[in-house]
Amino acid sequence: MGGIYKDSALTIAAAVSTGSNGNLIHAYEQAPVTILYNALKIDANEDSRKPLSLRRKEKLEDQLLDGIVKSHLATCGWALQERYLSERILYYGKRQLYWECRGLLCAADGDEPDKYNENQFWRWHHGPQDSRISNPNTTPAEITPSKYRELCSTWYSILEQYSKRNLTVARDKFPALSGVAAQFARLTSDQYVAGLWERDLKIGLLWRCEEPKNSRRPREYRAPTWSWAALDADISLGFSERSVAGTLHDAEVVDWDVKVAGRDRFGCVQSGHITLSGYSWPLLKIDVDITKAGIKHDAYFGHPIFDVASEGNSGDMADAYFDTANQRFVCGWKKPKANESGEVKPESLTLFLVRMIVDIGFSGEKIPGPEETDTPHFNRHAHYGALILRAVPGNKALYERVGYLSMYCTLSRYSKAWTKSMVAII
Repeated sequence: MGGIYKDSALTIAAAVSTGSNGNLIHAYEQAPVTILYNALKIDANEDSRKPLSLRRKEKLEDQLLDGIVKSHLATCGWALQERYLSERILYYGKRQLYWECRGLLCAADGDEPDKYNENQFWRWHHGPQDSRISNPNTTPAEITPSKYRELCSTWYSILEQYSKRNLTVARDKFPALSGVAAQFARLTSDQYVAGLWERDLKIGLLWRCEEPKNSRRPREYRAPTWSWAALDADISLGFSERSVAGTLHDAEVVDWDVKVAGRDRFGCVQSGHITLSGYSWPLLKIDVDITKAGIKHDAYFGHPIFDVASEGNSGDMADAYFDTANQRFVCGWKKPKANESGEVKPESLTLFLVRMIVDIGFSGEKIPGPEETDTPHFNRHAHYGALILRAVPGNKALYERVGYLSMYCTLSRYSKAWTKSMVAII
């Protein structure tokens, strides 16, 4: 389907239709009010006059933002790639027509996005105008490292928008985005890895679930647990701060393998795994409100942290984002004493460091690369991203992802708890 929209001269979108059987042209529900004693001559050659009538404008019905990105069509998963791949789109809205292409965005009444609306478009989901993915003239040879990072940022933005949309059929998670993925691969010659990209895997793996309490896993297998596609949830991916090329303590991607269900390498996935080599810590997860658990804060490595699902509470050292959560959680690195935990039984998990994200405390300084032996970041405060893993029941050699941890810390403080290890995640 992606090629149909990419190669078409014009895409016509029924923006307010509520389904495939809906109407393209919207019929007004509000009847016009005739103005008595006022008439307008409509024909210069006749004396006949027609009465005037007015219709009250609804408050938000004809704003450009509402006509496109807040329409019913904007909630449909399949429609996102149609918007990104199409060269030109004509929207049939509630009251008027809207036009969008790489050079112009406007409404039939002449309305164009002001600064506020432009920011809204970027935040909601900016379309073909900003996306190199829809540019047919770009070649892989022209993709410099900086352009590749821009493309990845665009891809992550697309995924964030896509994760907020609905799919009638759960297994369509990959197919409904396959056209955009194919275009990205053509531009970059990169390998598609279950919704992520091989050259940017260490960033792509650090996605997080924005609202774990509303997150769900589909009944049927759809993707490996380290892929965003394994969940039906609003997700956030990638980081704008990419000044850190790598450090000695970043994980190494040893290998990966993804098997697709058909001929389309961007389509449905049958199975997949990724093997990482790096540093891991023990992590405890306690399924209870900390106020009821009676667990005290520990100044050294036992400091508990709140999951972000717990009404905005977070620790001052790290934030845990579990992929699914129906209650409040507290995490720590040291087992609580018997008289502190009561009836609470912590679950043993593994925290696996993936990479440094932001070089806090390195302003104006050179960050050591992975090939350098000097590692000043080890004793400096920085932002790190890690995966929260659980051993697969019945097979302790395999792990599954259960969350993401964002750490603002100094690594040297926790070196005693480190274990150099290799993990296979499915």
